[in-house]
Amino acid sequence: MTFPCLIMRLNRWFATHRRVGFWCLGLFLVAGLTGMVFLRPVENIASMIPDDGSGLAGDFRLIQKAPFTRRVLIDVAAPPGAASTDLAAAGDALAAALPAVLFPEVRDGPEIGNPATFVSGMLDLLPALFTERDRREIEKRLTPEAIRRSLRECVRTLTSPEGLGMKEVLRRDPLGFRQLALAKLVHLRLSDALRMEQGRFMSQDGRHLLLIARPAPEMTDSDGAGQVMTAFLQARAVLPPGYTATLIGGYRHTQANVAAIKSDMSMVLAASSLGLALIFLSWLRTRAGLFAFLLPLTILPPAALATRLVFGSISGITIGFGSVLMGVAADYSIYVYFALRASPDSARTALSRVAAPVWYGASTSLVSFAALLFSAMPGVRELAFFSLSGLSLALILALVVLPCLIGPGGVPAGEAPRLPPKPLLTPWQALVLVALVLAIGAYWGGSVRFDSDLRSLSASGLDIKEDEAMMHSVWGSMRDRTMVFAQGGSLDDALAANREFFDQASGESDATGLISLAPILPPRQVQAANVARWRALFTPEQVAGLRATVASEAASLGFTLDAFDPFWNALDDPAPARATPGRLRAIGLGEAVDLLLTSDASGSLVISLMSDNAGIIAVGESLPAGVRVVSRNTFARELTTAVRSDFTRFILLALGGNLVLLYVFLRSVRSTLLSLLPTAVGLALLFGAMGVLAVDLNLFGVIAIPLVIGIGVDYGIFMALEGGRDGTTMRAVVVAGLSTIVGFGALALARHPALHSIGLTVLIGISGSVLASCLFVVPLGRRG
Repeated sequence: MTFPCLIMRLNRWFATHRRVGFWCLGLFLVAGLTGMVFLRPVENIASMIPDDGSGLAGDFRLIQKAPFTRRVLIDVAAPPGAASTDLAAAGDALAAALPAVLFPEVRDGPEIGNPATFVSGMLDLLPALFTERDRREIEKRLTPEAIRRSLRECVRTLTSPEGLGMKEVLRRDPLGFRQLALAKLVHLRLSDALRMEQGRFMSQDGRHLLLIARPAPEMTDSDGAGQVMTAFLQARAVLPPGYTATLIGGYRHTQANVAAIKSDMSMVLAASSLGLALIFLSWLRTRAGLFAFLLPLTILPPAALATRLVFGSISGITIGFGSVLMGVAADYSIYVYFALRASPDSARTALSRVAAPVWYGASTSLVSFAALLFSAMPGVRELAFFSLSGLSLALILALVVLPCLIGPGGVPAGEAPRLPPKPLLTPWQALVLVALVLAIGAYWGGSVRFDSDLRSLSASGLDIKEDEAMMHSVWGSMRDRTMVFAQGGSLDDALAANREFFDQASGESDATGLISLAPILPPRQVQAANVARWRALFTPEQVAGLRATVASEAASLGFTLDAFDPFWNALDDPAPARATPGRLRAIGLGEAVDLLLTSDASGSLVISLMSDNAGIIAVGESLPAGVRVVSRNTFARELTTAVRSDFTRFILLALGGNLVLLYVFLRSVRSTLLSLLPTAVGLALLFGAMGVLAVDLNLFGVIAIPLVIGIGVDYGIFMALEGGRDGTTMRAVVVAGLSTIVGFGALALARHPALHSIGLTVLIGISGSVLASCLFVVPLGRRG
């Protein structure tokens, strides 16, 4: 059974069961609208990352696991001349004002209580952290002369103002071993611009205080991100006059994107509806035309609900694409409307004649959208499914339901704008213009660059960029670092991989800014070797000799016999403490551990950070097993490669699918080429305009190009098959093209870069396709 025959049979059934059909249609639409009420769009940049099992997908999953990516940084700035104590008080007030239900963790510095207790805790761990380099350094401190200098330094310290607080530290460590223990912390320094004052993170100029907070909602939770930002804005009202607070982090970007999309959805849908209404008033102006205008609007709720059911969620960008879908879907109703209006006394004949071209045109659009289903990016597949669902429903409504709604035809209530009865161009004129447009597109299109930076697709405004620049200038580049992930089935496996990488990377001359837990949290095997090295140095015989030397020098300086008993007790300890995450948290290093160590059902993950330079690339060429390096530059390059691969796949599938369909439908190479002409002109104008205006092609621009192909072929088919008969087909193509242009034009007004990019790309391409359909196809289709 051919498609036109199937349509006629369905149409006859609907016509004879109008009441049942309309009830079913009404219930279907009500269900869709009801589902839309409970639909909550989500925004997750992960939807734009390939999930095809590639290294890129794995890298992004690792980034999402990193604890510090789920933190926000809050800068509290004091007015000029303010005391550091006042700044600390302002920071405390802001931290207290942040609701615990949304900000369960807010830290303004390391959780180090008594400094003496912290130093003692680090000394307890020194045997487990005792490297060969430490052994050589301590041997220098065990000579009689070095011991004499150390004990004299103890006397000087005890007789100074700081001596009272240092008494227990010196009893525990008279020979200065603590310097080696504290040196292990050098690789936990987040930024050179950060200093500690009053136990808090302060800037070098003393005018800024840093809070590190962990919000409770997920960063991709649009409602949660909004609550976090609202709570912060309310909390900062407690700051004294002249003080300011600035928050940066993924939550702020999520909130900004969601706000932009919600605003765009209202504006875009309103603008597209208004534009379609103007088209109706200009070209249709009948009761039947009103049905043709309104019917495509009904496809959005069912399509959105179906997408939500299949994918588990739906993004605001996909819903925002609804204005485009309305414009494209209106094409089918417009074709049917004009065909029925042209043959009011023989509706069945008109429907039979128009069914095939409508089906052909819809098939090319469906094939182009279907090409997007083969994308490695889930967000693109979601948008493709949404479009396919909506267009399929629009096709059925246009061919089956609309004729029954229109009923017997009649003379239109008003005259629509007239079009020229004959082609405006001769075949040679059309051929020259086509060649000129294609040449311009080829010349200027070669300069179009691809923008793979995902940040360019964010709706983050100038205020966010300025705040991030301020944070960078005050605190340094704390986030833009190369991340090194050491993975293991157990914590010890991950620590072993992390240690191996640290030993390798720390030997690089340009591996500066290395942040790692490796010096203070080595794997068990390394700790056991370190303890053995410690015991080999401090055997009972050597300790006895050391005790005698220290006692002699101490007596000459006035120390009592039991002054350094804690030191000797530590050396005699048969089971020195081992470094564990729990012990590190207990002595005040919990923030560092929690930022750089995480675990889940798949195992443990230890994270190191490095400056993004050539050294890390050299290290990355021979990584230990279980270690993965993720740098911003390499991530961008890999994403560019992935998107280009997707782009090539889209174009080949869309063009190849349309070529096959056209030849199967038309059985003529000439008609096939004529049908492709509007697409070729539209793409040439698109790339030519982008080249002239120096507009980069981003990810969503790539997604939009198959739409230009499918929709352009749609117009080409109608003009190639019907354009030479009378003005009705051209009028239908013009109105259909205007409706599509209105949809994409409304999207081009969007503030969100992704929606704007889709709208602008297809607006230019489809405008060229409509012009080519009306100006070039009919003249070039003439024989002789």
